[in-house]
Order: sequence, then structure tokens, then C-alpha cells
Amino acid sequence: MDLKAVLNTAGRAQCNETLFTLLDRFLNRAFGALPKLEVKLIILHALESLGAISAKPQAYGLISKLKVTRAKANKLIYEQTGSLTLYSVGMAK
Repeated sequence: MDLKAVLNTAGRAQCNETLFTLLDRFLNRAFGALPKLEVKLIILHALESLGAISAKPQAYGLISKLKVTRAKANKLIYEQTGSLTLYSVGMAK
């Protein structure tokens, strides 16, 4: 994944908003208190908001862009769909 290209395409306003949301969700609890899976989902959501990955990614897209195994990609997709409801109503901060 060419992160510079992703950030340039997203634009300054979207990057600022994404960074604020990422830090807000990460720092809402005590620093370092989030489970590893929640941190991964927060990062996945940030990549989605920047347009680096699809809102409804397929396993192959995650495998190629994030360089993860098929099992990890499938788990992220499964966990992401379960957490979407929480993030959309702001409960998973």
C-alpha cells in the first residue's frame, strides 16, 4: 500500500478528521488499555475512512493491501461487521 498516495488522495481535511477520530477512540480509555483486536479495528476503520480499503472489504483486498494471511483477513472482516453497529452509534469509543 502506498500510504503517501492514499493520504494525498484523501486530502488534508479528511486526514485531520481521521487522525482525530483514531486518537479519540484510542485514547478514550486509559492509554494502552484497549484489547489488541479493538486497536486493529480502529486502524482498519481509519484506513477505510481514508479510502485505502473498501468499506466492505473482500479477503483478497485485505491480503494484498495489508499483507495478512487469508485467515487473518477473514477474521478482520468478521470482526469489522460485528463492530460496525457499535461504531455507528458511538458506543465503541
